[in-house]
Amino acid sequence: MEFHINSLYLCVKDMDRAINFYEDFFEQKVTEKSDIYSVFDVNGFRLGLFAFEKMNEPHTFGSNCLPSISVDSLSSMQEKLKGKKLCFPITRIKDNFVAEFIDSEGNHLEITTTYKLHEIIGKNVTVTVDRPLGSAHPKYQDMIYPINYGYINGLMAQDGEEQDAYILGVHEAVDTFTGHIIAVIKRSDDVEEKWVVCPENSTFTKDEIMEQIEFQEKYFNSEIIM
Repeated sequence: MEFHINSLYLCVKDMDRAINFYEDFFEQKVTEKSDIYSVFDVNGFRLGLFAFEKMNEPHTFGSNCLPSISVDSLSSMQEKLKGKKLCFPITRIKDNFVAEFIDSEGNHLEITTTYKLHEIIGKNVTVTVDRPLGSAHPKYQDMIYPINYGYINGLMAQDGEEQDAYILGVHEAVDTFTGHIIAVIKRSDDVEEKWVVCPENSTFTKDEIMEQIEFQEKYFNSEIIM
């Protein structure tokens, strides 16, 4: 016996509001529409919207069952989540980025994309600097930061903290910085990765990068990926 799951439906309180939400999210018109049950055909999968109150059926909204939607890139995920209420921030989990958001009716949905190194390198990001150039490490006071160092707000790394980033090519202490990622620092002896960010049109070799981040990476078995 073969089984196939070809569809699911979400309960909605306001059909027109829900249709507007999903037409905007999927960037396509509703496939079938009625006051009670409407359908979006998403690449052959039927996502239904059910106006349960019109049929006098009781339902509970929440996160007990989450439809999972995949997109082609981290940039697409971030674009889709703009203006949405997040209940689980974008988080790196092994080889994927995962987030959860709430639709117009109170349903929780998951959105995922594959972690791709070639997409990360070259991406523009804004770094919030919590360890500016010239400051001391919060735990190891003899470690002085020769460069600005911070994190990408709202993007969680595998260690459960926001994604860390080294900033190169900026020669004064700053609070925030927007630039492009030129390299990823992978540590074979640590779950963390560090991103290397620099101003547009700036370039650094692997040796030049390591020279500037060696103050911290000398304690780990690190590889620079460009």
